[in-house]
Amino acid sequence: MRFDAKELIGRAFDMTPEGVPDDASLENFEPWDSLGHVKIIMSVEEAVGRPLDTEEALQIVSVDDLRHLLATIN
Repeated sequence: MRFDAKELIGRAFDMTPEGVPDDASLENFEPWDSLGHVKIIMSVEEAVGRPLDTEEALQIVSVDDLRHLLATIN
């Protein structure tokens, strides 16, 4: 199953994928603070059906990083 990074981030913040900028990251997307990061991780874990390990969770700092992780999980 394929997952869309912007869709999963949008779910975490109760917004549409279109509301998530293509370049959204921990540094430039206001909702993506430390609590927001936990919400994203939870959204991803729910979608993929397993917990992320610490390394996977820490490597997600942008939409592109999440896309890359999802490609390795799918």
